[in-house]
Amino acid sequence: DFMKPVGTGPFACKSFEPGVNAVFTRNANFWKGDGKPYLDEVETIDIPDPTARFNALLAGDIHAMTKLDAGLLARARTIPTIEVMSTPGPAHATYPMRSDAAPFDNNDVRLAMKYAVDRKKLLELAYAGQGSVAFDTPVPPFDQFFNSELPARPYDPDKVKFHLKKAGQENTTFELYTSTAVAGGVDAANVYAEMANKAGAKVKVVQAPADGYWSATWMKKPWAMSFWWGRPTADSVMSIVHSSEAKWNEGAWKNPKFDQLLKDGRGTTDFAKRKQYYWEAQRLLYDEGPTLIPVFTNWVDGKSAKLKGITPHPMGSLGLFWWDAAWLDT
Repeated sequence: DFMKPVGTGPFACKSFEPGVNAVFTRNANFWKGDGKPYLDEVETIDIPDPTARFNALLAGDIHAMTKLDAGLLARARTIPTIEVMSTPGPAHATYPMRSDAAPFDNNDVRLAMKYAVDRKKLLELAYAGQGSVAFDTPVPPFDQFFNSELPARPYDPDKVKFHLKKAGQENTTFELYTSTAVAGGVDAANVYAEMANKAGAKVKVVQAPADGYWSATWMKKPWAMSFWWGRPTADSVMSIVHSSEAKWNEGAWKNPKFDQLLKDGRGTTDFAKRKQYYWEAQRLLYDEGPTLIPVFTNWVDGKSAKLKGITPHPMGSLGLFWWDAAWLDT
């Protein structure tokens, strides 16, 4: 019952209206004790538009916001009442292509899209440099099972043209769906399309409404941008998105060899063998996977300088919302 959640955290749910707001009150029986949590109440409010979120923070209507837009980052850093939190982690942008239908059922088309982006330039232009280059797999470089032998694909117009010609898709216009519901999605899609068009791939950006994007566009359209928070392990982040029976298999990719590699990795306690299985799984994603993964993105949030006691966390925004030690300096 989502209206009566059970937990041991610092706050208890008072009310929850999906897409509107949620109110949490101090849990007097919080197990940590020592007077924590310090705040009596926390309210979260849904503000889909990134500029509206920033203006609310600037006006003091809210004390913190997630997903600070890259275009607003420089301005935010000049405002003394606002502090920027930029935290590296496993979050990553994804451009999944549905591999169960034309034209993306052809791996040459998918490879062309992967060679059609200058990843470093995309990171700078669309994400204000807040992150790192990715390698078309969701496993971050700091993970113990990261395949360090995979190079970041270069921006290569010749290979774009080669693969499109091989697929017989030189004159196809590929529609890339995006939305403000995707963190940095609109800017990134436009930057990507410009690069791709210069490389010889015709890409048209279609901006879908934020309201309903995850139900009406994502996993419905042939090519729709997404992003993932990442997961604590290489196995979990590959399994929940890229395995054949995954609920959120956004690329509709079914590869029995990949599935078996994950199963074998899970089934051994030998570190070297597990590493070998996960390296091979990442190689398959790199060579044949349905998803362009160009960058790992920092958690970029804004907060009032009056809001104290929030410790950055690599797995999520605003310290993963673990606000037991948060307090307001009034």
